[in-house]
Amino acid sequence: MTIDKDPSARRDPWIANPRDFFGALALLLLALCALWATWDLPGWRGFQLGAGSVPRLFAALLAATALLVMAISGFSRGPGVHYSLPAAVAIALLTAIGAGTHHLAGPVIAIAVLIVTAFASLKRLDRLEIRGPVFIALGVLAFGVFIKPLGLAIAVFTLVIVSAAASREFRPVESLIWAICLSAFTALLFIFVLNLPIPVLPAFLLSR
Repeated sequence: MTIDKDPSARRDPWIANPRDFFGALALLLLALCALWATWDLPGWRGFQLGAGSVPRLFAALLAATALLVMAISGFSRGPGVHYSLPAAVAIALLTAIGAGTHHLAGPVIAIAVLIVTAFASLKRLDRLEIRGPVFIALGVLAFGVFIKPLGLAIAVFTLVIVSAAASREFRPVESLIWAICLSAFTALLFIFVLNLPIPVLPAFLLSR
């Protein structure tokens, strides 16, 4: 999907600003997935935050914001949007790779394979103009999948590195330093200060 800055470009007759509408719709679906994934986690217990409190709070705020943007996009004009078949095919192929790997080897391996595939296809994703959405989505998925089996530190580290690669100005060394610092900070804050029941590292490392 590409954006046409020409104000005379064709627009969908029932949506004044299709770019904002469909972008907000994607965020709404992401928020609903996050709410579903964290539904069985414990919430507030008195003054103590449960493991699902913060994720559900941010997911609810994201859903509310997405609904507001979708409502505004119905009457506020924006740039036209042209849909790209090659981009849709690329996203479908990535989805198929992830689903197949998930079926064979589980979610952790599936996300790892998708991340490696995306990094190996940087130039192609740039040409299709879907680099940003692909890496942002993979970063969020990696965090959600990695946090329980691999721990908070690795989940945050992966989130930062993968999300940073969404920009064409991605600098590996700077992103690596920032990922290490942010992983240490979040582990200190959420586990040692707030005392949330989240593993900081994989169980097989902590058992040694």
